[in-house]
Amino acid sequence: MTNENKGWLTLAAEIAALVVLALDAISSPYGLTKVASLCGLLILVWLVRQQHVHSRLSYAWRTIKDFYPEFHVENNEHVWDSVVHEYRYLGIGASSLVPTLLRWLENRPVNDHRLFRFLLIDPDGSGLQHQICNEMGLPEPPSSNSSHDFYKRLAKERAGIALGLSALKNTAQFKAGRLEIRLYDDYVSWWMHIVDGQRLYLGLLKKGKSGMNRPVIVFGNVSGEYTLFDSFMEHWERLWASGQPSC
Repeated sequence: MTNENKGWLTLAAEIAALVVLALDAISSPYGLTKVASLCGLLILVWLVRQQHVHSRLSYAWRTIKDFYPEFHVENNEHVWDSVVHEYRYLGIGASSLVPTLLRWLENRPVNDHRLFRFLLIDPDGSGLQHQICNEMGLPEPPSSNSSHDFYKRLAKERAGIALGLSALKNTAQFKAGRLEIRLYDDYVSWWMHIVDGQRLYLGLLKKGKSGMNRPVIVFGNVSGEYTLFDSFMEHWERLWASGQPSC
């Protein structure tokens, strides 16, 4: 196989990986958005076949380093093991992450110098309500009624976030100032692991589903170029800058 053909196959695989995640995240009662995405894919494939577009697409997608059809709980430990200096996380409440993380942290040496930064959603903010409305297919929070399923779900999510925060704050790393937590008030449709500012794991949150065992794309930092990696990094940094410290 020629290098040119290998390049085409690599590009096609990268595009396919992105489409799998995009379709998995899209939800529409009539499926029109999925049809539109498939049409977009067909147009994109046609464009790829044009030589003058190939180099531009290669530049755009070269930041993709890996793809997981399913990212299991044990994969998180491999991510943490690879951290040399700093680990960053973005998620809703990290309820599925915390038990594994606590066990991993307990086995770290006392003089471990690595820094951990967690961005979790503010349990009392409007962002969490927006998140739940989206997952339940509601245009906005219903009128105050504690018996409505929305408020039952809200109470459950708040309790889960509070439990995760309490567990993280009870770690030796938090007490030593090496684990920082900030709360953001926004809507997100993905979670992130960021390793040493060089590798970013992006997992899409399917509507109404847990982030466990979901497809994940891994982006790498390409020195001297602005890529998808930089775009997601800037998103994390914006949320961190505007987030409120959780002490």
